[in-house]
Amino acid sequence: MIQSLLTHRSLTKSNKELKILQDQNDSMADRIINSRQLLAQHLFTSQFVIDVFNVVIRQFLILTTHNWEAWVSDPESVIMDWESESSVLSVQGCARVLATTLVQKFTEVLVPVITNAINAVLETPTDPNDFAGLVQRDAVYCVVGLSATYLYGHFSFTQFVEKRLLQDAGIRNDEAGRDVGMIIRRRVPWLIQKLDYESPMSEIRDRIYAVLVTLMSSSESSLIVRLEALECFAMSIDFIDPDLFADTSVARPEVEKWLGVAVTCGVELVAVCVDAEVRKLPSRNVRKMIEEARLLIAPHAPLIVSVLPRIWNVDGRDGGNGSAVQEMKTNVLLILLILLKALGNQVDALLSLAIPFIDESVDRNQPYFEFLHVDAIILWTHLLHSTSQQPPSLISLLPKALNLLDSGCEEPDRVFKLLQGYYLLFDIGELVNITNGQLITTITEQISKNTPKSNIKTLTNNLQTLFQTIYHANVFQQLSSSFLPMLRRIAEIVTDISIPTEARCLWITVLARVAVSYPQILVVEETTSSKHQRLIICASTFLLQQLSPESIKTLLGRMVEAAVSYVCAEDWDFVEGSYLRGYDPNEHGVPTDDDDS
Repeated sequence: MIQSLLTHRSLTKSNKELKILQDQNDSMADRIINSRQLLAQHLFTSQFVIDVFNVVIRQFLILTTHNWEAWVSDPESVIMDWESESSVLSVQGCARVLATTLVQKFTEVLVPVITNAINAVLETPTDPNDFAGLVQRDAVYCVVGLSATYLYGHFSFTQFVEKRLLQDAGIRNDEAGRDVGMIIRRRVPWLIQKLDYESPMSEIRDRIYAVLVTLMSSSESSLIVRLEALECFAMSIDFIDPDLFADTSVARPEVEKWLGVAVTCGVELVAVCVDAEVRKLPSRNVRKMIEEARLLIAPHAPLIVSVLPRIWNVDGRDGGNGSAVQEMKTNVLLILLILLKALGNQVDALLSLAIPFIDESVDRNQPYFEFLHVDAIILWTHLLHSTSQQPPSLISLLPKALNLLDSGCEEPDRVFKLLQGYYLLFDIGELVNITNGQLITTITEQISKNTPKSNIKTLTNNLQTLFQTIYHANVFQQLSSSFLPMLRRIAEIVTDISIPTEARCLWITVLARVAVSYPQILVVEETTSSKHQRLIICASTFLLQQLSPESIKTLLGRMVEAAVSYVCAEDWDFVEGSYLRGYDPNEHGVPTDDDDS
């Protein structure tokens, strides 16, 4: 048999290669076609194919006692072997490939063989005391899953799952107390996933989810079974219409019923896994379920977040080097971010739960600050821009954001964007007071620093939002003494010819924002602040003298856009959206002489 297969391999060419030979009128093409026909007639007869297929099922797909012992003693190593590319080079891996290929090439011959095996399984009860019977059943289930595409329509997937697989999920110990049932329990969710892909079983989905949740919960002793059940649940969400998923009122009720428990079990599995690579499997599925669920996750969000401390407070199980702890904490921040994005503007319930994680991550005194603070800033910024609440715990975090800038944060751009969220959410006077002026001092120092080019644009945008907020809060007069030194420093930068013109243009735009918002600042009065006012005017004039006509045109265009947006704006959203993005007269109209403004 082996010699015949080797002969077949030497004579076989791919269809693509054969087509090339035919196009070239190569005589080899006819020889290959004749060889194929001879092999099909005399070697790959129906009986020969069936015999080979039976050998594969009965010998090479069979799990051994050694395999089962490895599942019990070192499940994470077994999982890593399955996930690695080398798994296809094992005897069982090659057997799976051969079985799939045989079914694909000889579907009509082998489908009756598989259906007969399925019927025999349906008629035979699963006995945990019969180890040989268990592993043989597992091999049959494996072939059914690999052949699901070709078996569709030949027998009822739903009936098979309902009458056999869901029953097999309860197989446990043998008389000696050994949990040999895990072999079948692991195969149950794997096979359900394969069959559900070909023919979604919506009529029994609630029962399927109930079994899967049981298999992934802490009551299940096998880590391999738990991870397989979680994977099956996460993948089954793919078959729910996204249009239905967007609205909880019309979503499938069985999904809404089990989703929170499934995600919570997934989070717990992240904490249970020790190996970093294995831990990625439940983490990936948790993120997928949250992203797929979107608003459906809202009722379950507090429950999910309540188990996150189990991951956050995990001890160093990786030999004390801290990499596992760091990764676990990063996972928490990532899950929180995905959860917040899924909830949209319904994040208020998570504020008090998320803030402690952020607080610790941005604390320079914590050992994992270097690895966590950037992810925490991203989460923090998203929280500020999504919530409508103003809890004291959130505003109390502001000094830590300023400390990040004062201590030389590696990514100040992110902190500037974070501060913009505070300007929009809180009263600007309250922010100045609660930080004892540190807000103004820190921003002024950032202006004075020789910041990289990329940071200048973000900082100037930050200042524009700041002054915009002051204007709408109508508190400029009270805060002018705090902000005038900041404006003076900007004016000094504008007049500094050693600074690149492009950067100075960005700073003059900030002055333009102030001039448009507070025209009274341009009125020179004999007051203590008049020198600052004169300096701003002089700075603007000086810069204009240094610019080319084209640059002046661009700059004036920006200033006019800012002015027009304020003249025409009736609400905050319009101002925020139009400023520096260009005023669209076709959409909003152009002011006329008849307009009072």
